[in-house]
Amino acid sequence: MVNKFLHPAGGAETYTFKVGEYLKRQGCQVEYFGMDHKENVVGNRWGLYGDPVDFHKKGILANLLHKVLEKRNRKTDPHTLNEKVA
Repeated sequence: MVNKFLHPAGGAETYTFKVGEYLKRQGCQVEYFGMDHKENVVGNRWGLYGDPVDFHKKGILANLLHKVLEKRNRKTDPHTLNEKVA
C-alpha cells in the first residue's frame, strides 16, 4: 500500500489502513510505503520510507527541486538498496 502518510491524518489514510487490513484477512502479505514520521502506525519489513516533505511551506516545485539536488549530491551505493530489499 502506498500513501503519503502512514499515520492517521484524514480519510485517505483511514481508507488505506482498512484496505490493508482487509487484504491481510484475505491472506495477503501487506507492506506500507510512505513518508517517514514519528507517528507512523504501519510500515514495511525493510524500513524504507521517504523523507518528510511539507508541500505547503515552500511549494511543490521548490520541494521537488530540493529533493532532486539533495539526492544528486548524496553519495550512496545503489547496491545498498538492493541488498535491503532482497
